[in-house]
Amino acid sequence: MNRNLYYAVPLPLSAPSLHSRMAGMSILRIPEGVSLDYATVRKLMLCRIPLHGLVSPAFLLRQNIDPFNLKHGMTSLEFMTEASSQLRPLQENDVLVTFAMRHLSVFNAMAIQNYFLPDIFARFNYMVDLKTALETCALFGNTRLRRITNLNQVARDLGFTGDLDNQLIRADALHHIFTWLNEHDPKIMSFLCAPRARRLNLQNGPYFVHIDEGRLCLIRVLSQSQDLRLVKAIKNDGNSLSLITINLDLAPLMAPPGILTPERQQELKFDLNAERARLENANLADLLPHDQLKALQRAAAGIADGATGSAAADASAAASAATHDAPASADGGHDAGAPDDVQGKTQAEADDVMLEGVQIDPQALYQAAAAFTDKDLPFYDLYFKKLAPYEKPVFERLMSHDIRLETNLSMVGNPYTRFAAQAMCYFNENFPGACFEAERDIYEEYCRNQFNRRAKSLMQECQMLFNTIDEKDTRSMVLLRRISEYF
Repeated sequence: MNRNLYYAVPLPLSAPSLHSRMAGMSILRIPEGVSLDYATVRKLMLCRIPLHGLVSPAFLLRQNIDPFNLKHGMTSLEFMTEASSQLRPLQENDVLVTFAMRHLSVFNAMAIQNYFLPDIFARFNYMVDLKTALETCALFGNTRLRRITNLNQVARDLGFTGDLDNQLIRADALHHIFTWLNEHDPKIMSFLCAPRARRLNLQNGPYFVHIDEGRLCLIRVLSQSQDLRLVKAIKNDGNSLSLITINLDLAPLMAPPGILTPERQQELKFDLNAERARLENANLADLLPHDQLKALQRAAAGIADGATGSAAADASAAASAATHDAPASADGGHDAGAPDDVQGKTQAEADDVMLEGVQIDPQALYQAAAAFTDKDLPFYDLYFKKLAPYEKPVFERLMSHDIRLETNLSMVGNPYTRFAAQAMCYFNENFPGACFEAERDIYEEYCRNQFNRRAKSLMQECQMLFNTIDEKDTRSMVLLRRISEYF
């Protein structure tokens, strides 16, 4: 039996975050190897924007979305129920295909906002990011497009003739690109369309070829998360070294260095041995953020009060030994006999002077570079990490989406904590008739306050778009005026 191809075109309203939303999604499901006439699912779902919705004018303009056209869309609960139902594989070898997988992570954000499990990246054993595939083919294959910026541009360059202003047709464009690449670059597509277990298996490391924002990179893996989904590595793009976190859920390129044959190295002007040597000899102290490095130095020197914030706490735990002594008083400040070069300076300035020449234990330095921070975590992991013990049972109860189980909505949903504010927004958007007038008033006041915080930046964003659009592009100008009126 042929596997099913699930093509998903999300319409995000802002950059991915836990508060992100989608305006809708196009979904096309079709058995592999047949024409579009035999599609088993072909659907465009639109979601209305609630009062609390986080929206970027640039995202609306870029995707040709008139926000006023969404007022008759589904509620987020209706949308997520339908989308979640459609994006479930029928068999283990079904494939999820999209363009720029990170935008599909907004689906997870909306799922969390509406109390759905599990996340979309855990559902499919096979996933392909066509943007990554095109970037890989541009370097190593036969399909060498000069620009790989957005779905519409790529589809036109590969001969797609459908109406790309129609959001549903854009799912057809994904099918066109996927079919093209399988015909012209079958080996690359076979490698990228790997099962989840192979995608997470990095035992043949620590060096891999990776593509970051279209640039060829060689990476050296420092650590992999316990669930294997995240990788912390040093990235070498041929010009500079930096630390990078790679989410393997997003189906990135992680190829063995052998893909860089001598011929390809010459063509791409990328000397594998030289760049690997740079990674081997990398000084981790040069790659860490300044604040984190200073925190490690303070921990090594025993200057506890000079270390602030979570990074410093992590550094203190990581630093196991000090190789330089700094005079300090019992309360953590510098003693009365401090050198002249720290007299009259602030605590931070004085600490920096005292930290000159402090050597950090190599193991502590490695642990700090290899550690994962909150900003690295996938949305579900970050969300549940932040939940209080008493909030998790509430989340699990709300997963039933049965409002009758809630005897007092204002006790669960209110503006006083982050979790309670999420519940308040969920109730008022999806079950407005169940909310008392006073509860509705509190919600609307909350939304006004949230909007007022963003009003200035929204207006600046709109003005920036007006300044950059060609006045002769009347269609975009009309849409941008509609977007500005919405705000």
